[in-house]
Amino acid sequence: MTMVTRRVLFTSRTYLPDAALDNLDILRASLIHNARAGVSSSLLKARGRFYQVMEGPPHEIAGCLDRIMADRRHFEIDVLLDTCGCCRVLGESPMVFVQDPGAEMALVEEEDVGRLLERLLRLTHEGEEAAETKDAAPEDRDGD
Repeated sequence: MTMVTRRVLFTSRTYLPDAALDNLDILRASLIHNARAGVSSSLLKARGRFYQVMEGPPHEIAGCLDRIMADRRHFEIDVLLDTCGCCRVLGESPMVFVQDPGAEMALVEEEDVGRLLERLLRLTHEGEEAAETKDAAPEDRDGD
């Protein structure tokens, strides 16, 4: 039996500066909640906004959204995509914080949901591949 997966893409505004410790608190809490719930998530912060895509069991995604809606660090929450299907594309990571070194998200209009999702997923997978390459590289302890 194939489990139904709900995918949600949303943006929210935040008052948090990029270096705020509250950003780490959000990531820590998400790691804990998402791991317990079987939810995968990718989060990017740019232009004073969070961009986030989540996948998982529909009732667990509903719980995540309820927590986010109640969190004072998020406001002007805009759900851009909310769909159910059976194919997960984020993998199993409970929370991935995505870097956007080229500021690509700034180039995409928020109304272009397909491009936003595509870029966020691509940045997520590029970040995961870079981390795997770094973890797999042997350490050069001799300085050679």
